[in-house]
This record gives sequence, C-alpha cells and structure tokens, in this order.
Amino acid sequence: MTIKVAGEHTDDALGVVEGTFRPGHGPPLHVHRNEDELFYILDGQMLVACDGRTFTAEAGDLVFLPRGIPHAFKVPADGRPARALFLVTPARFLGFIEAAGEPAPEAV
Repeated sequence: MTIKVAGEHTDDALGVVEGTFRPGHGPPLHVHRNEDELFYILDGQMLVACDGRTFTAEAGDLVFLPRGIPHAFKVPADGRPARALFLVTPARFLGFIEAAGEPAPEAV
C-alpha cells in the first residue's frame, strides 16, 4: 500500500492509497464504523463481499463500501496480482494502514 494523498493535504477529509495485492490476499470480513471506502480496480480481479452480497470486481470497476456495513475483499487465489486505488473518507484510517503495515520485502 502506497499513500498517494494523505489526510494532511485534505484537512483529513479523504485519503487515497494505491494497493497491490498478491493472489489469495485480502482482509477478513470487517466493519469501518467511521469511514467510507471506495476502490477502483486498476488491474486484475477482486472478490468482494458487502452487505450480504458477493461479486467479482474487475479492472475498470468502482466499488463503494459504506461505513457500518460488513465487507471484505480478496484476490482470487488462482488469479494474478490485483492493483487498486482506494479512497477513504475521512482520512484518519490511513493512520491504521501506516501503523499496522510493514514494508514489503519485494514488489509483487
């Protein structure tokens, strides 16, 4: 995950992150209590679960995951890496990404 627009540049209104995910990667089902998340698939596919629905998002698709709704996404294990731009509003969630993350040992 690479932060492209930090909250300090938008008065914490929103943040933008570019993420590259290996096949089989994705967070478990979770809920953001205070943040909306939107992502645009740049390359590859992601299996998305949101509000009891499951669907495949492909390059060119835009996915909105509203706050308070359980959601998850995962790159198909038998697929290729996926790349997406994530917009998070408000931007304070980027602090979690920075705190929980660690530099990747190699590029995907």
